[in-house]
Amino acid sequence: GLEPEEITILFLVEAIIMGVIGSILGIFAGWGAAFATKGVAETFLGQSLTFTIALDPVINGFVVGVIITAIFGFLPTLAAGQVRPATVLRPSETVIPRAGRFSAFVAVVALIMALSLVAQGLLGDLLDELGNLTLIVSIIGFVYGVAMAIPLVISSYLSLRENRRGRSWAIHAFQWAGFLVVLPVLGILFARAVPAILVLTGTVVIVGYLYILLWLMIWAVGGGRIGEIWPGILILAFPLFWPLIPLIIALVTPLWVLGWLIQRYTFVDLKIAMRSMLSSKGRGASTLVALVVGVFTLSIITMLVDSINSAFAELLEDEIGGNVLIFAAGSEGTVEDIEAALSKEDNGVKSFSLVNSFNTQLVKYRDESTGESLTLEQLQARIDNVDTRDDLPDLFSGVDGRGLQANLPEVGFAEGRNLDPARDSQPDEAGIWPVVIYGDPVVDAAGIEVGDLMVLAVNEDANDTVTLRVVGITQATGIEAANSPLYAPRDAFSGMSSEGVFAVADVDEDRIPDLRRDVNEISGAFLLETRLLNDLINRIIEQFTSFPTLVAALALTVGGVVIANSVALSTMERRREIGIMKAVGLQRERVLGMLLMENGLMGIVGGLIGVGISFVGLVILLAQIFDDELGSVIPYQTAFLLMGLCIVISLVAAVLSVWGASGEKPLNVLRYE
Repeated sequence: GLEPEEITILFLVEAIIMGVIGSILGIFAGWGAAFATKGVAETFLGQSLTFTIALDPVINGFVVGVIITAIFGFLPTLAAGQVRPATVLRPSETVIPRAGRFSAFVAVVALIMALSLVAQGLLGDLLDELGNLTLIVSIIGFVYGVAMAIPLVISSYLSLRENRRGRSWAIHAFQWAGFLVVLPVLGILFARAVPAILVLTGTVVIVGYLYILLWLMIWAVGGGRIGEIWPGILILAFPLFWPLIPLIIALVTPLWVLGWLIQRYTFVDLKIAMRSMLSSKGRGASTLVALVVGVFTLSIITMLVDSINSAFAELLEDEIGGNVLIFAAGSEGTVEDIEAALSKEDNGVKSFSLVNSFNTQLVKYRDESTGESLTLEQLQARIDNVDTRDDLPDLFSGVDGRGLQANLPEVGFAEGRNLDPARDSQPDEAGIWPVVIYGDPVVDAAGIEVGDLMVLAVNEDANDTVTLRVVGITQATGIEAANSPLYAPRDAFSGMSSEGVFAVADVDEDRIPDLRRDVNEISGAFLLETRLLNDLINRIIEQFTSFPTLVAALALTVGGVVIANSVALSTMERRREIGIMKAVGLQRERVLGMLLMENGLMGIVGGLIGVGISFVGLVILLAQIFDDELGSVIPYQTAFLLMGLCIVISLVAAVLSVWGASGEKPLNVLRYE
């Protein structure tokens, strides 16, 4: 005798109670994680920290948790209110009710607006600086208002057509006009008051695209019929999605061909598993969204860290010119001792070069493209209105004089070339030596180009100058030479006193300890491996990525739980199917195998999408950073391991849910047939 709205309220209260319990548990878990993180933070910062319990985050977390639980619990409870007793009272069947399409659509729009209220409290005024924010959110609010009005009008119209008694078209027409006017206006007012609806809209669009992509992937992997794909290609109606259509075609087509061949030429168990997967494409796609988000987050963090570590190690060694640096803080005799140690045949030194560091000041700069002669102040004026750091004097504050016979930096050039021993061992006819500048935004902003001339005073002595011509500008990588962003031939500074001397050497890794012992015997000299600098950077990166990695791992765990729940629900619906398979003679192991194959295929789809999207994004990012010279920085092995992890999570979640169902006794299911 309960009415549908009473059923909805009943289950909604249950969902809210679950939200209260979950929020309280989350608060205690957050306190525990914060206390555990305290020790790591103290180690990183080198000072003690005080652990305190603040009430504001606790209240915010509790309120947000309950609201989100109520919001996402509303749509299923709306479906629960649609249950018809006659369809669920047969003991042999389990019918899962669904909400009406119009009701579900209106509910989804309402969910977005409710989540926007939650997000607004978290975002604060972060969106206020966005240009045309008011216009954008007003358009979004208007669209949402229309999106809520139209289903209500259509639903009312269909209901009016079915109920022929007591129809009043005039009253209903007035009501429909009110929906079409009032709801868009309310949508605009709501959006202006809650600009976070822009963020939620973008999130919903991304999740919607992800859902469609997963739907298409499940269809392709299962070898579905051509006639079934039309609901999935509705993406063509959204221009925002058009640039990704070639990628989808290139990804879906070969998978569909493979799935089609498997459907027709493989063993029957796999065919049944694939057809079962196809029969619930929508649920499978929505289930995999949580898993894909988790594996995407974890994979992008993991692969990005691996790539940065590998790239930094390569860049550091290439741009310095070797894997060992030896610094000398003494007389010229110390330098000679270092050169002797590096020349010993039993130290594993493949090549080395001595580098002198000189303190310099810019006296004059000539821009060859314009013919202007500029002072440092005039160069500085060029970058005053450019969004970059204002440290142009630092660019000319020092030069590294490098030996040209070996160990020049192996770098990519945005313009020009590297120093060449055959060409640059002597100055040109005008007595001008070449110089290379490490690329940097300030270099671009100042208009420094290949061919420009600079006159530098060495050691603050106006009479001790050297004239240099820019022959190369490296790509901006964020790593400079050992001391200075400029390097020139060492012979250009002949007879001038240097600030310091160091050596760059390329040494066999297993012979570095022998060289270290020889260097330690030299007074005022010490050896530094580039690997140690890389280890330091790695530790810093690990400290900053540990918390995001933990969050990603939790998201991945949540994805596994969602899969387990979905598989349990699907298995409950298929009790009769499982009972029939057992009745015709299939053993429990075979039924379990088919169910695991079905969910293993789902895990493959989730892994392909989650890891694939992050992998493609990472490749594009690294290609932009390293100018398409990726080398060995792409973590292929990590990508495959993460895909395997995704499949394992799907299988484990499936086992936990289908183990009992695979042992279902046929008599329990079929006795009422």
